[in-house]
Amino acid sequence: MYKVLILTRYDRQGASSRIRFLQFLPELEKEGFEFEVVPLLDASYLRALYERRPVNFLAVVRSYFRRLRALLHREHYDLIWLEKEVFPWLPAWIEAALLKGVPYIADLDDAWFLRYEQHKLPLVRLFLGTKIDKIMRGAAVVIGGNDFLAERARLAGARQVEVIPSTIDLSQYSLPSPTSEEETKLDHPVVVGWIGTPVTVFYLQYIEPVIRTILSGRNACLTIIGANTPAAFSQLPVRSVVWSELSETEELGAVDIGLMPLKNDPWEQGKCAYKLLQFMAAGKPVVASSVGANINVVNDNVSGFLVNSMEEWTAALQQLIASPSLRRQMGAEGRQIVEREYSISRVLPKLSSILLHTINKRKPKVLIVTRRMDIGGTERHIVRILPELRLRGIDASLFVLERGGKLESELAANTIVGPRVAAQNPLATIGRAWRLVRHLRQQCPDIIHFFLPEPYLIGSFAAMLAGPKVRVMSRRSLAKYQLRHPLLAKLEFWMHRRTTALLGNSNAVVNELIRECGDPSKVGLLYNGIQISPLADAEARAATRHNLALPSECLVLIVVANLMVYKGHEDLLRALSVANSQMGPNWRLLVVGRDDGIGASLRRTAESLGLQRCVMWLGERTDVEQLFDAADIAVLPSHEEGFSNSLIEAMSRGLPVVATAVGGNLDAIVPDETGILVAAKAPEALAEALVKLANDKDLRFRLGQAARRRVEERFSLESCVRRYQNLYRGRKLGSMPVQNIIEAQP
Repeated sequence: MYKVLILTRYDRQGASSRIRFLQFLPELEKEGFEFEVVPLLDASYLRALYERRPVNFLAVVRSYFRRLRALLHREHYDLIWLEKEVFPWLPAWIEAALLKGVPYIADLDDAWFLRYEQHKLPLVRLFLGTKIDKIMRGAAVVIGGNDFLAERARLAGARQVEVIPSTIDLSQYSLPSPTSEEETKLDHPVVVGWIGTPVTVFYLQYIEPVIRTILSGRNACLTIIGANTPAAFSQLPVRSVVWSELSETEELGAVDIGLMPLKNDPWEQGKCAYKLLQFMAAGKPVVASSVGANINVVNDNVSGFLVNSMEEWTAALQQLIASPSLRRQMGAEGRQIVEREYSISRVLPKLSSILLHTINKRKPKVLIVTRRMDIGGTERHIVRILPELRLRGIDASLFVLERGGKLESELAANTIVGPRVAAQNPLATIGRAWRLVRHLRQQCPDIIHFFLPEPYLIGSFAAMLAGPKVRVMSRRSLAKYQLRHPLLAKLEFWMHRRTTALLGNSNAVVNELIRECGDPSKVGLLYNGIQISPLADAEARAATRHNLALPSECLVLIVVANLMVYKGHEDLLRALSVANSQMGPNWRLLVVGRDDGIGASLRRTAESLGLQRCVMWLGERTDVEQLFDAADIAVLPSHEEGFSNSLIEAMSRGLPVVATAVGGNLDAIVPDETGILVAAKAPEALAEALVKLANDKDLRFRLGQAARRRVEERFSLESCVRRYQNLYRGRKLGSMPVQNIIEAQP
């Protein structure tokens, strides 16, 4: 469902709002649009205007505040569809501020810009003379009711300009029943008709001499729909009818000839000939001034007459009054023109396409918030997806709570911001939160997306103060930390209720989030994804081994994980101690990852187990892919795991993997097809699996090839980024299951 805020000038009593907007809504709603209509001025304003009574100033002020309230919640909408302007007589910069962040379509069916640029007061011309041009320039699309208005929008610098004429709902218009010429003559005098408002009835007085001549013959009369009879016509056979939406088409059907006199001035050039279309839809011939859109609507001498002088007006009307057959013929032609070019059914597909295209081409503005861009699985994931999202039309940027991480250099400088405060104390935390609040207020993102617990905590409170309303949290590992920090757990549960979507990168994490929030519909599974590059050739493999001083024929194992207790490095060392005698002396273990405090202890363990000669401590590396290419077996002995990037990276390099049966490892590995799973904290089982692979080269090859195929099928970067795109562009985020949005097909 696409949510559209419609800002009309009037309610259904106003013709421009009814014809340019409201009559389309029932059909557009069938196509998946949801509308909220906020008219600026109600029926009481129009009544006062038409009756020339003072307008209720307080009612107008209330209407301004009502519209302001709607715009302050504009982030809930995918599109704003605006009639002319937001607030009459207020400057364009106020409207620009209130429309910021949501694309809008500006619709003009009058030369509204002339109200300001030709105003009699110099101050109005000075401060508001270019207002409508600025509105058109800021719009995603300007829809003009005719070519004159469209050309003005182009001159104003509008980005996209479309012409959609005013249109007719033909289901409301019945064709006149065929009658003979004789019957027509006997039935009644010929009814010449005009439709408009008390504000526009002065146009009839431009052709007063013509009206007097025509009506003096006693074989014609005049019906005025929507306005009182002008004083100049008081002695003539003139009937005035109060306009009503219910009776409008019936009154039009009682007319024999339709009139639309206009001046040939710029304001009239902007008119869209809707009154002519109404008469033509009712099957009536028309006589109209040869001005503006009238020229496009009327096929001269076929569906009616276009005239330029009083003499031409008189001759055209006399010809039609004298010939019922000509009236029927021209009326039928006019009806066909409306059916071909000016009916709702003809215009609706174009209008729907404009609305949909404008919504879809919008770049969702997404702010990703994380701790610090040090080398780690979450950070590498962000480095991969953020540039790809930007290439695909997502305006994604990154806020870090602390600058200085090693991976910052892999992102464009203009996509990352954040404080450089390194202190870890309550005052520094408050400072980071306040910096994020300021950034949110400056940038006004549509979506804020938190990665890792601390950014989730700080960012959620910042978002409550500064928006946005759509908040997404990604959990990258099982929340064992909650056992050590019960207060943090309670805060997270509380924040879950105020977060739009909760994402896990494995089924284990997803199930944990569902238990915590109690609402499966707001939880989604979004796997990690990696760029899959061609496998290294033998020469590149040999070069990497040479650089590491590895014997050419030795068996190389690799573990890529930061040195933390739960990553299970000590279990791996003890497993290798058990397997050592069965693997032979010619093997090496590459330990890759940042030392988060247990490095010295692990080295002592390796030495005590007699493995110091076989274990190489490489620390943080940026050439992990090359290290995988130099290895024969990858190992991930974690006690717990969300979803390991290093695991699928190893699999993508065609390596057989031995991993513990925890967390996302269960999602990545099909046991004994794409790798081997063993129990966590079980060095003996781990040793058995390592020995099995070490002594079976064919098994290593078969598992490695199957592992690569599985990554290609399920864990590619392309697939991952597409799911993020779906999430960020999801119009129903918050109103339908998150997983359905993530998995939506293009």
